[in-house]
Amino acid sequence: MSYIVRGRLCGYLCDDCDEPLAGSVVRFYSSEGDQTAARAAAQPKDTMILRASSDVEALAGRFVGEATVAPDGSYEAKMSAGYSGGELDVDIYCGSVPTSRPPKHKTEPVQFHVTTIAPAWREAEDVRVAAFEYCVPARIWCAIRARFGVWVICGHVLVCESKQPVAGVTVKAFDVDWLQDDMLGSAVTDAAGHFRIDYLAADFKRTPFSPLINIEWVSGPDLYFRVESAGGAPLLVEPASKGRTPGRENVGPCTCVELCLTGDVPSTPPTIPMFTKVGVYRIDPIYGEFTPNGTTTSGDMAFTSTIPLVGIMPDPLSSDAIEYRFQIATLPAGPVPVDVSHIGATIIGELEFFAYDSVLSAWVVRSTDFWANNAGATVSIPQNGAPDLVVGVNTPVNADGWIAAPRVNSLVPGGQGRFIPNGTLAILDTTTYTDESFDLAVAAPPLPLTAGDSVPAAQQSTMPLCAITFEARVVTVHTPVGTNTLAKIAFSNLLEKYDRHPYWAGGTTSTIGVGSLGIAEMASAGGCAEMGDSIHALYTAYHPYIGQPRIYLEGNPILPAEIDPVTASGQAVSAPGGDLIDITLLAKCAYILWLSVPLRLTSGYGSLGWHLEDHIAFCKK
Repeated sequence: MSYIVRGRLCGYLCDDCDEPLAGSVVRFYSSEGDQTAARAAAQPKDTMILRASSDVEALAGRFVGEATVAPDGSYEAKMSAGYSGGELDVDIYCGSVPTSRPPKHKTEPVQFHVTTIAPAWREAEDVRVAAFEYCVPARIWCAIRARFGVWVICGHVLVCESKQPVAGVTVKAFDVDWLQDDMLGSAVTDAAGHFRIDYLAADFKRTPFSPLINIEWVSGPDLYFRVESAGGAPLLVEPASKGRTPGRENVGPCTCVELCLTGDVPSTPPTIPMFTKVGVYRIDPIYGEFTPNGTTTSGDMAFTSTIPLVGIMPDPLSSDAIEYRFQIATLPAGPVPVDVSHIGATIIGELEFFAYDSVLSAWVVRSTDFWANNAGATVSIPQNGAPDLVVGVNTPVNADGWIAAPRVNSLVPGGQGRFIPNGTLAILDTTTYTDESFDLAVAAPPLPLTAGDSVPAAQQSTMPLCAITFEARVVTVHTPVGTNTLAKIAFSNLLEKYDRHPYWAGGTTSTIGVGSLGIAEMASAGGCAEMGDSIHALYTAYHPYIGQPRIYLEGNPILPAEIDPVTASGQAVSAPGGDLIDITLLAKCAYILWLSVPLRLTSGYGSLGWHLEDHIAFCKK
């Protein structure tokens, strides 16, 4: 039995800013001593200690496993063969810390003990798996960062009155110095107004005489900031004296600030919503990924079943609430709004949120699916000392087909979270626009159809074509903000009912097209009969989006060459009396005659690989 511990590790820079411990190594040691159970029950914040190098060496005999932490903070550590599932001491080894400004001088690695765990093993086949996730408190993680000379500023830029985030502005951080102020770094705010500036201790200890003389009278920098628009216009200019005020003077290795803008704050141009793809197929004619017949240029495929309509979601951070919908025209008729019956439950993104982990005694980032047209979908978010916060994760489709773009944007501990779109706007059920069904088994000349007959025109697909139009508008005032159209798309949902070779394991079947095979000699004999030196293959293959059919034999070689029938108007039919297959050279044995008909269909992500198949077995004299 093998044992694996997996999870995620991060370090807090402040209450609402953390970073994955990327590149660190999580190490596990078998726990020993009388206080093992007590240590396992204690909170990590009460058991965390820095290891001296001599302590690390002394642990070598108890080492059972380790793993390097991935860029996203995840890890998976397999325990050594001698481990039997008991308590584990968890340490973290840091040869460096995450930063965009790595220091020039090498620093001695740091290893610290986090906690002792009693893993809750879950067994799966021949492996037992346990989870351990933890976010190192800011007071400890920032002290470790300081040992490497790596400092950081995390913050938000907001509009003073509305508290709305300001995206796309540049924040510059300065340190008040005795001779000249040091610029510590700059960063551009994201959609949530968040920024992060990495800098080094050397940046604020430097003087005009460096490296001969480095002077910083106090242990940390004295911060003040400047905020500029994308064009460089000043939006906030703090005086240097701001750096001598409480909260800005002599700051530590991790600083969190909130900068507030007044007056005319330039807004980021709003995202223009667009319908861009059906699955992976781009609808803009410039890319040429749809033919004039509405099929895909690659593979000449029609669309079937449910298909994803993909595009650019209206901006959740827009000052205006936005809604969108699709209209479908079954050509040559005009467009009709897509309503709730046409759209399946659709995952349109993720809700990212902070949840309180009572085991870790820390807020951790989680996520869950966010839906359109999945009534009642919610998530329960654990809180610190309070009931779970229940948040809806569905946006409905209203009577006219409009879908409101989610606007939840509170990614802070205790908040409802933030909506992150994934690009899918709706999952469209094409069967609500075309769902053709024909009965070829009915006794009404020229039916019923048997192998070798052509499918009558009245029982063939009409090959419907549709146009898809996307619209987005401002809620309430209904001001249009975006629209575009896919002029032609081919839908295909077909079911054909027919009889197959009643003289050999046959009967009535229904398939998405026709794939019917027969052997003339067996049909005339009324059933099983040994075949001579030749057989005549009877076949009917039909689908409006048919590929290249194949007729071939299965059995001991040497086998005759396969037949590749000619197709026209979606079908391939054998010659009157059947297509001759010479089996003179076949040994006396059993063989199977196969018909395989590939179909040119997609649900948006390449060929579905669907085939119609039929077969008949026979014996050679």
